[in-house]
Amino acid sequence: MKKGLNAFELKLIAAAAMLINHLSHIVVLLPINHSVMNMLIVPMNIIGKLTIPIMCFFVAEGYFHTSNLKKYLQRMFIFAAVSQVPFYLFESYLPSSFSMFIGDFIYLNAIFSLAMGLLALTVRHSERLHPAVKIAVIAVIVFLTRTADWRVFAVLWILAFAEFRGDFKKQAAAFVILSAVRVFIYYVLPSADIMTVVSQSCTAAALVPLYFYNGRQGPKTKYGFYIFYPAHLLVLAVIKFIILGV
Repeated sequence: MKKGLNAFELKLIAAAAMLINHLSHIVVLLPINHSVMNMLIVPMNIIGKLTIPIMCFFVAEGYFHTSNLKKYLQRMFIFAAVSQVPFYLFESYLPSSFSMFIGDFIYLNAIFSLAMGLLALTVRHSERLHPAVKIAVIAVIVFLTRTADWRVFAVLWILAFAEFRGDFKKQAAAFVILSAVRVFIYYVLPSADIMTVVSQSCTAAALVPLYFYNGRQGPKTKYGFYIFYPAHLLVLAVIKFIILGV
């Protein structure tokens, strides 16, 4: 058997990293010393940066492995819709009005970003569309993810992983370049806060476990991550509201 990490094991790493990152939202509410809090939150946030690159990688892999692309797209968009309320509750507070509820829904969850990346990849490889049309449609898809979690870069990473599939060095180079652009646009230009720039740059660390991907699927978990995502957000949201006394 080929040594390394299979898809199931890498997705477990991604899920664990995401949970650790999201737990930092609970830690920040606890009545503990500020310096101690920072000692906990900073590494938790850095660990969390492993999640989205790994999931982008496997969305790209999933495109080439799926036996039914239409169902794959449907499944991702359904889970994106299901995840939106838990995501909203976790990221903000209970809506006090209908207008606030709709307004804050503009900020969409990570599964929506992944689903849009898969859609962009589908357009990229379509044999029916003219190249100019493909570029235009993908540009629209990227534009629509500008207010989603991880913004446009989840889509771009998925496209890059797919474009250079089979050549990890090129995949890694494309990922690092796009990540550097992301950090520069969203974190260096606005404030250039060193800790934030360093933390956000740690997305590149996801290339380490991905390097050990052995190409094997491992135990099948078609719905595992997609169920875990909204479920853990909902549980953490409830814990947050209990702490806040809402």
